[in-house]
Amino acid sequence: MFRFPKFWMLAVGCCLAMPFVGCNSATQDAPQAESETDHDHAGHDHGHDEGHDHGHSHEALGPHGGHLLELGQEQYHAEWTHDENAKSVTVYFLDGEAKESVAVEPESAKIEVVIEGKEPTTYNLKPVGEGADAGYEHQDGALLTGLNMVGHGVQAKLMVTIEGQPFEAEFQHLEHDHGHDHGHAH
Repeated sequence: MFRFPKFWMLAVGCCLAMPFVGCNSATQDAPQAESETDHDHAGHDHGHDEGHDHGHSHEALGPHGGHLLELGQEQYHAEWTHDENAKSVTVYFLDGEAKESVAVEPESAKIEVVIEGKEPTTYNLKPVGEGADAGYEHQDGALLTGLNMVGHGVQAKLMVTIEGQPFEAEFQHLEHDHGHDHGHAH
Protein backbone atom coordinates (compact mmCIF):
# COMPACT_ATOMS: atom_id res chain seq x y z
CA MET A 1 0.00 0.00 0.00
CA PHE A 2 1.39 3.39 -1.00
CA ARG A 3 1.43 5.85 1.95
CA PHE A 4 3.66 8.57 0.56
CA PRO A 5 0.96 11.29 0.43
CA LYS A 6 -0.02 10.72 4.08
CA PHE A 7 3.61 11.11 5.11
CA TRP A 8 3.82 14.45 3.32
CA MET A 9 0.54 15.61 4.84
CA LEU A 10 1.94 14.78 8.27
CA ALA A 11 5.25 16.54 7.48
CA VAL A 12 3.47 19.68 6.25
CA GLY A 13 1.17 19.64 9.30
CA CYS A 14 4.20 19.44 11.60
CA CYS A 15 5.86 22.31 9.73
CA LEU A 16 2.78 24.49 10.05
CA ALA A 17 2.46 23.70 13.76
CA MET A 18 6.12 24.54 14.56
CA PRO A 19 5.58 28.29 15.16
CA PHE A 20 2.93 27.50 17.75
CA VAL A 21 4.88 24.87 19.70
CA GLY A 22 6.53 26.12 22.87
CA CYS A 23 10.30 26.44 22.76
CA ASN A 24 12.97 27.02 25.32
CA SER A 25 12.08 30.17 27.26
CA ALA A 26 15.58 31.64 26.82
CA THR A 27 15.62 34.40 24.25
CA GLN A 28 18.08 35.13 21.53
CA ASP A 29 16.85 38.06 19.50
CA ALA A 30 19.26 38.00 16.57
CA PRO A 31 21.01 35.36 14.50
CA GLN A 32 24.55 34.47 15.45
CA ALA A 33 27.42 34.26 13.01
CA GLU A 34 28.32 30.73 11.89
CA SER A 35 31.14 30.87 14.42
CA GLU A 36 30.71 33.46 17.12
CA THR A 37 34.40 34.24 17.30
CA ASP A 38 35.59 33.93 13.71
CA HIS A 39 35.96 36.52 11.04
CA ASP A 40 38.97 37.98 9.31
CA HIS A 41 41.01 40.22 11.59
CA ALA A 42 44.08 40.52 9.35
CA GLY A 43 46.70 38.63 11.32
CA HIS A 44 45.45 39.02 14.87
CA ASP A 45 43.57 36.42 16.83
CA HIS A 46 40.83 37.22 19.33
CA GLY A 47 37.13 36.76 19.89
CA HIS A 48 34.63 38.60 17.73
CA ASP A 49 33.96 41.43 20.20
CA GLU A 50 37.21 41.20 22.17
CA GLY A 51 39.60 44.11 21.79
CA HIS A 52 37.46 46.33 19.57
CA ASP A 53 33.95 47.62 19.22
CA HIS A 54 31.87 47.04 16.11
CA GLY A 55 29.27 49.55 17.31
CA HIS A 56 26.58 46.90 17.73
CA SER A 57 25.92 43.52 19.23
CA HIS A 58 24.88 40.65 17.00
CA GLU A 59 22.20 39.92 19.62
CA ALA A 60 20.78 43.42 19.12
CA LEU A 61 17.70 44.14 17.09
CA GLY A 62 17.83 46.39 14.05
CA PRO A 63 16.05 49.74 13.72
CA HIS A 64 12.89 48.00 12.44
CA GLY A 65 12.88 45.61 15.42
CA GLY A 66 14.16 42.71 13.30
CA HIS A 67 17.01 40.21 13.41
CA LEU A 68 20.42 41.08 11.96
CA LEU A 69 22.50 39.31 9.34
CA GLU A 70 26.02 40.43 8.43
CA LEU A 71 26.74 40.98 4.72
CA GLY A 72 30.41 40.89 3.77
CA GLN A 73 32.76 41.87 6.53
CA GLU A 74 30.21 44.27 7.99
CA GLN A 75 30.05 46.22 4.73
CA TYR A 76 26.28 46.04 5.09
CA HIS A 77 23.81 44.35 7.36
CA ALA A 78 20.45 42.91 6.48
CA GLU A 79 17.65 43.16 8.99
CA TRP A 80 14.78 40.74 8.57
CA THR A 81 11.36 41.03 10.09
CA HIS A 82 8.35 38.79 9.83
CA ASP A 83 4.64 39.29 10.21
CA GLU A 84 2.84 36.12 11.28
CA ASN A 85 -0.58 37.49 10.31
CA ALA A 86 0.42 38.59 6.81
CA LYS A 87 2.70 35.54 6.39
CA SER A 88 5.43 37.87 5.14
CA VAL A 89 9.18 38.23 5.55
CA THR A 90 10.75 41.64 4.87
CA VAL A 91 14.47 42.38 4.54
CA TYR A 92 15.92 45.88 5.03
CA PHE A 93 19.48 46.89 4.19
CA LEU A 94 21.51 48.72 6.83
CA ASP A 95 24.92 50.34 7.09
CA GLY A 96 28.00 48.53 8.44
CA GLU A 97 27.11 49.58 11.98
CA ALA A 98 23.58 48.11 11.65
CA LYS A 99 22.07 51.40 12.83
CA GLU A 100 20.78 53.22 9.74
CA SER A 101 18.85 52.09 6.68
CA VAL A 102 20.73 52.56 3.42
CA ALA A 103 19.28 53.17 -0.02
CA VAL A 104 20.54 50.21 -2.02
CA GLU A 105 18.80 48.60 -4.94
CA PRO A 106 20.06 45.04 -5.12
CA GLU A 107 20.15 43.48 -8.56
CA SER A 108 18.78 40.36 -6.89
CA ALA A 109 17.51 39.52 -3.43
CA LYS A 110 16.31 36.04 -2.49
CA ILE A 111 16.15 33.57 0.34
CA GLU A 112 17.04 29.94 -0.23
CA VAL A 113 15.59 27.34 2.14
CA VAL A 114 16.86 23.75 2.22
CA ILE A 115 14.99 21.05 4.10
CA GLU A 116 17.34 18.19 4.92
CA GLY A 117 17.45 15.71 2.05
CA LYS A 118 15.40 17.90 -0.31
CA GLU A 119 16.17 20.27 -3.16
CA PRO A 120 16.50 23.98 -2.23
CA THR A 121 13.48 26.26 -2.57
CA THR A 122 14.22 29.84 -3.61
CA TYR A 123 11.98 32.76 -2.65
CA ASN A 124 12.53 35.99 -4.61
CA LEU A 125 12.13 39.19 -2.60
CA LYS A 126 10.24 42.08 -4.19
CA PRO A 127 10.78 45.77 -3.32
CA VAL A 128 8.24 47.50 -1.06
CA GLY A 129 8.42 51.17 -0.12
CA GLU A 130 10.83 53.79 -1.39
CA GLY A 131 14.12 55.40 -0.42
CA ALA A 132 16.44 54.29 2.35
CA ASP A 133 13.60 52.68 4.29
CA ALA A 134 12.51 50.48 1.38
CA GLY A 135 12.28 46.80 2.16
CA TYR A 136 12.32 43.63 0.11
CA GLU A 137 9.47 41.28 0.88
CA HIS A 138 8.04 37.87 0.14
CA GLN A 139 4.59 36.76 1.29
CA ASP A 140 4.46 33.01 1.70
CA GLY A 141 3.62 30.95 4.75
CA ALA A 142 6.06 28.26 3.59
CA LEU A 143 9.00 30.71 3.74
CA LEU A 144 8.00 31.88 7.21
CA THR A 145 7.67 28.27 8.39
CA GLY A 146 11.06 27.42 6.89
CA LEU A 147 12.75 30.30 8.70
CA ASN A 148 11.07 29.28 11.97
CA MET A 149 12.49 25.75 11.51
CA VAL A 150 16.11 26.75 10.87
CA GLY A 151 18.28 24.54 13.05
CA HIS A 152 15.72 21.71 13.01
CA GLY A 153 16.79 20.02 9.77
CA VAL A 154 16.34 23.24 7.81
CA GLN A 155 18.98 25.67 6.56
CA ALA A 156 18.30 29.08 5.02
CA LYS A 157 20.43 31.83 3.55
CA LEU A 158 19.89 35.31 2.21
CA MET A 159 21.54 35.86 -1.17
CA VAL A 160 21.79 39.41 -2.55
CA THR A 161 23.81 41.16 -5.21
CA ILE A 162 24.54 44.84 -4.53
CA GLU A 163 26.44 46.90 -7.10
CA GLY A 164 27.62 43.70 -8.79
CA GLN A 165 28.94 42.16 -5.56
CA PRO A 166 27.26 38.98 -4.30
CA PHE A 167 26.63 38.56 -0.57
CA GLU A 168 25.33 35.55 1.36
CA ALA A 169 24.30 35.31 5.00
CA GLU A 170 23.10 32.21 6.84
CA PHE A 171 20.00 32.45 8.98
CA GLN A 172 20.57 30.97 12.44
CA HIS A 173 18.18 29.21 14.79
CA LEU A 174 16.33 31.68 16.97
CA GLU A 175 15.16 30.79 20.44
CA HIS A 176 11.55 31.83 20.78
CA ASP A 177 10.16 33.53 23.86
CA HIS A 178 6.50 32.67 23.70
CA GLY A 179 5.76 35.09 26.52
CA HIS A 180 6.20 38.11 24.23
CA ASP A 181 3.56 40.00 22.33
CA HIS A 182 2.92 38.38 18.95
CA GLY A 183 1.27 41.54 17.66
CA HIS A 184 4.61 43.03 16.66
CA ALA A 185 6.59 42.38 13.53
CA HIS A 186 10.16 41.22 14.07
